[in-house]
Amino acid sequence: MSDFYKRFLMEDVPRAVAGANKQVFLGAFGKHPGWDDHVEDLGLETFSLVEAKKLFYVQGIGGEIDSGAWEKLDDSQRLPAFKHVFVWQRPGQYLIGRLWSSSDGKGRTRYPMVVCAHCAGVSLAWALDHVLPRLEQIEQACATTQSADDVRSILNQHRADLRAVAAGQTTDLTPPTLDTSFIARFAARPEFGPQQEGWMRILYALQSQCGAFARGKFNPKSPASTSRPQHIRVPRAADSISKAIVQWSGFFLTQVDPQTPLLLAVPLEEQWLDVTLGEPTSQELFPLRATPKAMPLASEVPYTLSAEFRERARQLLGTLEAGRPPASILSGDTEVITASTSNPGAPRSRFFKWLGGGAALIAVAAAITAALLPKNESTSAASSGTASAPPPGEVVAARPSPETRAPSPPSTASESVAGSPSTEEKRTADARRLAEEKEKAAAAARLRAIADEQEKIRVAAEAAHKRAAEEKQLAEQKRLAEAKARTEAATSAAATPGDLALRQPETTSQPAVALVSHAPPGPVHTNTIGMVFVRMPGGYWAGKYEVSQAEFQKVAGVNPSTNRHPAHPVGNVTWADATEFCRKLTQREEAAGALPRGLAYVLPTEAQWTEFAADASLNTGISSLQRKRARSEPVGSGPANQLGLHDVRGNVWEWCLSTNDHKVLRGGAFDTMRGLAAAAPPPDYWKPPANQGRPQAGFRCVLVKQP
Repeated sequence: MSDFYKRFLMEDVPRAVAGANKQVFLGAFGKHPGWDDHVEDLGLETFSLVEAKKLFYVQGIGGEIDSGAWEKLDDSQRLPAFKHVFVWQRPGQYLIGRLWSSSDGKGRTRYPMVVCAHCAGVSLAWALDHVLPRLEQIEQACATTQSADDVRSILNQHRADLRAVAAGQTTDLTPPTLDTSFIARFAARPEFGPQQEGWMRILYALQSQCGAFARGKFNPKSPASTSRPQHIRVPRAADSISKAIVQWSGFFLTQVDPQTPLLLAVPLEEQWLDVTLGEPTSQELFPLRATPKAMPLASEVPYTLSAEFRERARQLLGTLEAGRPPASILSGDTEVITASTSNPGAPRSRFFKWLGGGAALIAVAAAITAALLPKNESTSAASSGTASAPPPGEVVAARPSPETRAPSPPSTASESVAGSPSTEEKRTADARRLAEEKEKAAAAARLRAIADEQEKIRVAAEAAHKRAAEEKQLAEQKRLAEAKARTEAATSAAATPGDLALRQPETTSQPAVALVSHAPPGPVHTNTIGMVFVRMPGGYWAGKYEVSQAEFQKVAGVNPSTNRHPAHPVGNVTWADATEFCRKLTQREEAAGALPRGLAYVLPTEAQWTEFAADASLNTGISSLQRKRARSEPVGSGPANQLGLHDVRGNVWEWCLSTNDHKVLRGGAFDTMRGLAAAAPPPDYWKPPANQGRPQAGFRCVLVKQP
């Protein structure tokens, strides 16, 4: 396992302040005009600060910048700048940070400046109250100078001030009192929509994605291989940044194991925050610059929720509304969670988290009540499934209130011993036990299904990143080809008739871009918006991928898709929508000098589709033949066929041109079921009304010579 899980925010920090058990370390990294490149390591005195720079800045932000992921987003999908605070936490230690858009001494502006404090032995409330204002002051001071020496002086002064404040605390910093009215208001915030539908969706996302971090399953000393990082975007749902961090931190600590590394990133001028569990990769840092149009809030994703799940979620939300700590949606029952704060390898924390402390009080109250009950009442309670308080650190079941406690069955003459369970009680207990065993088996099956789904998501994400790397390589090949074409155009005559090389338009003095006709393994062309086309045996070029939502948005100015994600294929398009996209794309490329007269982007004919479909199969594509799917996957998630095209069968249906003005869809989609195909192979033809968009209806373009 990596050092991250063993040491990050769990280390024995050095004693910066002698004799004090509260330590503060202040560091900075990133870009500033005082340095011609990245800032030197400033104050990175702990392993956690060094690790934060590596994961958050070098691999995270740097990885997204290198891949061009943010640059591919439209303006409406991309935040204009870095302007965030973040909190990274584990029991007893916090890393509080702030980042803002900056530049180096050479004027390069893609990277931010980051300043953060590693706090040990203090409460989260203390860290937010004392550190966050300091970080804002540091940003303001750094923005007014272009001197590296000034930046070092600013950090040194604020570091000394923070340590003086921490050392001045004469007693341990106690946890805040559990504010039940605050929790109730949190549950009822309007951001969660009518009838708390937003809460339901957030809980579903938690259950679907975060099972590996459940209490008792996650082991920080040996995290399972399935403990991949998970990201959830939620509404801020608070009147201040600090309150949002406190409430969401407390909520997530009731849902996952408290030893889980928890990163909360809050854009200062927006109304959401991003929560990451585990060791983040660059993919988990992508949300820093992505708006909800590119990455929606979990509360706004229209999940299909079963009646059983909704009932469980209502029970959990009921505890929030009542001002009590909620049970974990990751567990198989409705227990109340205590927040253990033991920290292997570091001094044990002296306080519970703000929600966990309330759960502990409930556990103590349950134990005292059980001790005061008469023996026969205690026995009866045990037979009805209400246990006495377990040892500290274990799951504690909330004792039912008198209003909700099931009435005891009346005594009967058949009872031979006073206080012993009756036959009916035994039958009830047996039935309850069987039901619990059945529910546990069902829960295990759900967890296995969730793990399978997460593996698919991981594979799709890797495919998307691989595709981005391929497109970057193709773009470089295109640039070299352009340079070569410009050189050759200056010394040679125009291309011979019949050649499909792109010629210089008459309206410009610069030669246009040439289609790369010699790039292995076959002719490939990337247009000005990044769409990749592959030469087919019939002499035309076919889109390597289905048209993505980002590409459609860039050309058409809208995104009609139901499930919106820029990397997924566009859906819900009519035949006219697809045809109009091709017309606008042709005009755009001609205006850019990247398309000669006589070539145009169009929908494929059925004959062309049949040719480039080649050996593509729904059995290996993105369909529901093997397992049920509710939505598409990123373009290119399916394997390429023998001609190099992806998702010809599956993901979304593709509009085609047909004779006699018939407009048809070919290929199949993510929800194509085995039950719909009595014969083999499954059908590849669908003819819905051409003027009606369907979530499964998309398209790919071809580039052809016009008659």
